[in-house]
Amino acid sequence: MFIGFGDMAQSYQMRRLTAEAKADIAKLSTEVTTGVAADLSDHLRGNMRPIASIETTLSRLDTYQLRTKEIVLQSQMMQTSLEGIEAGVADVLQVLTTSVNFPTDGNLDISGNEAAAALRSSIQALNISGPNGALFSGVETGRQPFGDAQALLGYLDSLVASATDAQALTTDLANFFADPAGFDTLLYQGSDVALAPMQISDTQNVTLDARANRAEIKDTLHGLALAYVADATSQRFAISERADLASAAYSQLLQSQTPLSEMRADIGRTQETLETAQLANAAQSTSYQLARQALIGIDPYEAATALENQQTQLETIYAITARLSRLNLTDFL
Repeated sequence: MFIGFGDMAQSYQMRRLTAEAKADIAKLSTEVTTGVAADLSDHLRGNMRPIASIETTLSRLDTYQLRTKEIVLQSQMMQTSLEGIEAGVADVLQVLTTSVNFPTDGNLDISGNEAAAALRSSIQALNISGPNGALFSGVETGRQPFGDAQALLGYLDSLVASATDAQALTTDLANFFADPAGFDTLLYQGSDVALAPMQISDTQNVTLDARANRAEIKDTLHGLALAYVADATSQRFAISERADLASAAYSQLLQSQTPLSEMRADIGRTQETLETAQLANAAQSTSYQLARQALIGIDPYEAATALENQQTQLETIYAITARLSRLNLTDFL
């Protein structure tokens, strides 16, 4: 059968119309579904600068929000750890009251055991890690601030073994926690450098500085250590000397409570700043999202109408193509 150039041209024309209709339907379907122009460059007449600026700002705000969530989690974990230490101190103070007022072997044994338990739980609490590593090690986030609690208890036992009397032991303990060559070198494994300030908005930075070698924490551990050795010296010192150690522990722990509470209050103020920044960043993000939609959004009714028209056009093309394909010489005679 002979096919003329007119037939071929007509066939190519129908294919072209079909392809264009399908492409328009795909484009309009996307726009109806997303509410956003499929071809931003065409929609914005080639001026992409405003939308690029908005996208950059939204990306920066998303980064702030993600970072803020991480810091909020870290601060909550820090608060939980410090709260647990405070609870342990409160328990020790309660039993120390009895040991100081009624210094018997039994009472000193109870307060000593309570102090040992509080030291273990405190070390465990300070060794906690968050999304970005150890929380109480300063910039040394890849390492916990302490090893096992037994290292501290073992060192205290060695001090007890070498002490000549309660006064000497009290002095040795004070020196151990105050001397940089003592606690900070022998037990603490973190850094002396606090974490760098972290940006949470265009205008705000926050710092979480809760290193385990800060004075607030060392003073607390010092008090618990005194309560522990008041019992550990049972085989070497008289009841009166052990009572003096228990009394010193009681005073030390009382004095350490306020600084430790202030440390938690500092973290609490940081948490308030984080909450404020989260709300402000969320509001700013919403504003920019609305501006973005205003730039690249399409009228859903117009898009739906155009999609329906294109679908009708495609159906018409299919119908015409089907009819033309059935034509033969007989139809013209």
